[in-house]
Amino acid sequence: MKIKNTSLCALLAIGASSSHAALTVVDNFAGQSDGTALSDVPAWLFVGNNSGDDNAIVNASGGFENGPYASYSNPPNANNTPYNLVLGSNSLTVADGLVELKTNVRFGSGTDAFRTITLAIGESGGKNGLAVRFNGGTSDGSPDNFIQVTNGTGSGGNFQSLGLANVADSAWSKETWYEISLQFQLLSTGIGQDVTASLSIYDLDNETYFLEDIAVGGFGNASGDPFDTAQVIQTRAQLGNSETSDYRVGT
Repeated sequence: MKIKNTSLCALLAIGASSSHAALTVVDNFAGQSDGTALSDVPAWLFVGNNSGDDNAIVNASGGFENGPYASYSNPPNANNTPYNLVLGSNSLTVADGLVELKTNVRFGSGTDAFRTITLAIGESGGKNGLAVRFNGGTSDGSPDNFIQVTNGTGSGGNFQSLGLANVADSAWSKETWYEISLQFQLLSTGIGQDVTASLSIYDLDNETYFLEDIAVGGFGNASGDPFDTAQVIQTRAQLGNSETSDYRVGT
C-alpha cells in the first residue's frame, strides 16, 4: 500500500504544469575532470568530522546516459560521508510557492547490505528540512531494500536528528538509476515539521514510476523557527557504493 498525501496532492495537481518547467540545474558535474574530489567542485562542502573521510569523487562518464556523476566510497574513519551543496542564488523561499527538488541516485554493483544514502534539502545547518533515504537492509540484494522518508518528527539542527518512516513496497534495486522528486511549499509560520512534501521516484532505466505521491513530513527546530527557506542540499552516504547526479531545484 502506498502512503498518499491527499491534501498536498490536490495542491500539486494545480501546479503540475509549471513544476517541471522552471527547474534549474544546480550541479550536473558537467566539465569536471575525472577523479576530481567532490569537495573541490564549486558550491560543494565536505561537512564530516574526519578529513580522511573526504573521499567522494566526480566520474566524468558512466552515469545515467553515460553522463558525469559523483561516487561515494567507504570512508576509512567513519560510517558516513556528508556533503552539502550550497544553493546560493538558487535558494528557495516562501515567495516561490510550490517548489521541487530533483536528483538521480544509483547504487553500484557491490553489496548494498548496511549501505544507505540520504538526500535532504533544508536550511543551512539542518535546522529545518525534508529527507529521503535509500536503505539497503542487512543483506545484499533487493528483497530487504526499502525507502525511508522523514515523517514530521525529529529535532533538526544538524541534518541527522531525523524521524523516519519506512515506505511500504519499496524494494529498490542496485545498478539502477532512480530520479527523486520532492515537491513542497515552504511556510512563513510554524516550525519545520509543519512543512509537508510529496515524493515520487522514477525508475530511469526502465522508464516507469517506482513510487508516486508518498507523503513526507518535515523535520525541524521546535523553538518556533519556521521552515521558510531552503539553502542546502545534503547528500549523506553510509559505507559507500552509492552514486548521485543531476541536482535540480525550481518552481
